[in-house]
Amino acid sequence: MKHEDFFKISHFASEFIETNATAYERYQVLRDWSYIAGERVAKFSSILKYEKSIIYVTSSDPLWLSEIHLSKEAILEKYKKRYPKLIFNDLRVLLNKRNFKDKEAKHLKKAIDAQYEQSKKQKKERLDEIAPPNNFKIGFLDFID
Repeated sequence: MKHEDFFKISHFASEFIETNATAYERYQVLRDWSYIAGERVAKFSSILKYEKSIIYVTSSDPLWLSEIHLSKEAILEKYKKRYPKLIFNDLRVLLNKRNFKDKEAKHLKKAIDAQYEQSKKQKKERLDEIAPPNNFKIGFLDFID
């Protein structure tokens, strides 16, 4: 077997954790950009998406993209500390010639919100299946013959 035939376990672990990260956790990564990067940086940039352990950041200003790129390691470390269950391998900066709060970013946020609401609904349905009925009561005397 050649060396190319083998895969690193970190590749599979990263993929497994990413696919099993809840929609809410991915939403939090997007939502907390201003907290992680700082208000000043967040004013001129935005996270486009968090996918396959990579954060994609966009801005319409090349100077801010350069600033973000220089702060890349510090930003990734902050995310790793804040979300230890998720994996952050890279941060990629993209120049957006349009305003960064365009329709694509809004569409992405809507999709994430919908996925979060769906997972919340599924959890509630699972809890309703295993929960006892409302009139179910256990008293101390119920255990005495």
